[in-house]
Amino acid sequence: MRKSKIVFFYTFISLSLITVIYITLFNTSRIFSDSMAETILQGDIILSKSYVSSIKRGRIILFTSSTERDVTYIKRCIALPGDTLEIRNAIIFVNGVEQITPPTVKNYYCINCADSKKALDKLRQLNIIVDTYDEVITTWLTKNEAKILASEPYINSVMTILRKPNGTQTLLYENNLPLFPIDSALSWTLHNYGPIIIPFEGMRMNPKQRVESVYHKLICSQFANWNADSTSIEINEDFFFVVGDNRDNSTDSRHFGFVSQASITGNALLVIISRGPNGIRWRRTLKKLN
Repeated sequence: MRKSKIVFFYTFISLSLITVIYITLFNTSRIFSDSMAETILQGDIILSKSYVSSIKRGRIILFTSSTERDVTYIKRCIALPGDTLEIRNAIIFVNGVEQITPPTVKNYYCINCADSKKALDKLRQLNIIVDTYDEVITTWLTKNEAKILASEPYINSVMTILRKPNGTQTLLYENNLPLFPIDSALSWTLHNYGPIIIPFEGMRMNPKQRVESVYHKLICSQFANWNADSTSIEINEDFFFVVGDNRDNSTDSRHFGFVSQASITGNALLVIISRGPNGIRWRRTLKKLN
């Protein structure tokens, strides 16, 4: 009897410690947005690790909104404090180096085909939903899907549809929100953005230079020190730049600006389980997130 009590005691202590560690280090979140599709889908329940270490470029992170503290967002970090970020024709460059595009990242494409019936049949085989169809087919594709389609003899071309400045091409996209920073002198778009330096703690700028449009929000939010008689502006926290993997249908740093280190709550690790319109998506159970 005494032995069973000892076993129960140690089992209880062990389970309590595991529970405390789990609560301290890990969180679960249910996803309600398509901004990270196809990496993360609506209905996914993900496991994340509480933010305790430095964020790495390319990791999927969770963070809170600067205006809605009870709302948590999930995006991919593409640039770190001090990095120079530029997006050229929908391709991301950091410090002048082209970044590897995750295989699940989607962009908006125009498919010009010689035989539309065969093209539509191929899209159905690939489980790709056509967005619009008239003289050409437009839809969201991964780079690999675009490559597969381009190899078909009845398809003439598969081209990324690039955004134009000043919110034109509104019929082709749902996401037509203003870009950060709001500056009429800049002709940036979702696909051609920057270059822009991601602010870091201790970063100094000359207030006489044209920096207000990019960093004005930080100055107003007291993330920077600037006195009227000062010869420089100094940033007092590290920041990051994030985007959604559903690149043309994501509200991210291209719209709301930099993400402060203090607002980051965790790193996404894996999909625990996923529930779609037709029930549990078993193939996504315990899927690691990269």
